Amino acid sequence: MTPEGRVVESTWEHREMPILRAIAARTRDSLNGPSSDDVEHETGLTRVEVALALRDLERANYIIGPSVRYPDRPFWVELHLTERGLRVTERWPSESF
Repeated sequence: MTPEGRVVESTWEHREMPILRAIAARTRDSLNGPSSDDVEHETGLTRVEVALALRDLERANYIIGPSVRYPDRPFWVELHLTERGLRVTERWPSESF
């Protein structure tokens, strides 16, 4: 809830998880990670949704990858999952394993 009393809706299931799954799928059999444009195309999310989610996922240590700031938008290249990202997408076992 915000200080103004508004409820903030979760974006995890419809924004962040599809992005993590797209990165997981692209890097499963390849050393090359996708770009933010690739993720946008594969998930059907808008450029703004992808940029916001990648920013948050990077800050929360789910992904790594260099980003470039263009005048009209940020752009990521070579996106890869961190250990945390690998676990949440079930590519690696949980920490209790």
